[in-house]
Amino acid sequence: MRPLINQSEKELVRSLRQGDMKAFDELYYRFLPKLLGFAYNYLSDEMEAEETVQVIFIKIWEGRKSLDENKNFKAYLFQSVKNQLINKLRNQKKNCTIEEIPEKYCVSTENVF
Repeated sequence: MRPLINQSEKELVRSLRQGDMKAFDELYYRFLPKLLGFAYNYLSDEMEAEETVQVIFIKIWEGRKSLDENKNFKAYLFQSVKNQLINKLRNQKKNCTIEEIPEKYCVSTENVF
């Protein structure tokens, strides 16, 4: 049983700022399913989606003292995941090799003048 399940998001963020691991756990389990679904929609890869969400929660724990309990934590989470996804997709794009390009997008040298 999650002991802080009845606390509001604002109360949990306030506790998290003070280093309360139970508050962190509650926020994690409260938002994890939706964040994973959100990330999976972009990546279509379960492991990549999970890694993306985990990175965000690590960053939240590390920067917990700067969190503002008066701001919408849920919106902050989703925006953070979105930004992480954009960075991940941008980095993947940079690493594309010519061998990875599907054949249907290649131009035949016979048709080049």
